[in-house]
Amino acid sequence: MKSIKEYILDVIQESYIFEMAYDRKELKKRVEALTNQIIENWCLIKYCTLYDNDNINKYHWKQELKAHLYNIYEMKIKGGNANTKYNLISEIIYDKKEITTTNKISLIIRNKFRIENIPIKFDICSYCIEDLQEIITLVSNKENEENSDKIYDYVEQL
Repeated sequence: MKSIKEYILDVIQESYIFEMAYDRKELKKRVEALTNQIIENWCLIKYCTLYDNDNINKYHWKQELKAHLYNIYEMKIKGGNANTKYNLISEIIYDKKEITTTNKISLIIRNKFRIENIPIKFDICSYCIEDLQEIITLVSNKENEENSDKIYDYVEQL
């Protein structure tokens, strides 16, 4: 028979895990809210790497990108697994709306680059598209392994 202390600990642990998992609609909303910021930061970092490696904001943008990726990585989906999360994130990124992924990225970086007073380089869109699949795999934890170090390494190599 469990003691009261053991029972309370069990309830707290189960509640905590339950609260950290989101239903599909809520997870989709949260991931969508971070998608533009992830693309913006990724493109800003890539721009710096290719054209302005001494930009003082590069480190800041890397830290923001890591935070956004870790945030999604830590999110769980109720009643789902890594494949469910992977499919949901892929659906968000590669939406079937009128705007293609290339156009979506170019619109996002066009506005952000203007705000940051950086000349627009649209070749960065194609580089971003190439890396989207790797980003989705990392944050969905599709490979069922500890990816937090991989996220750090991925961002640092940009």
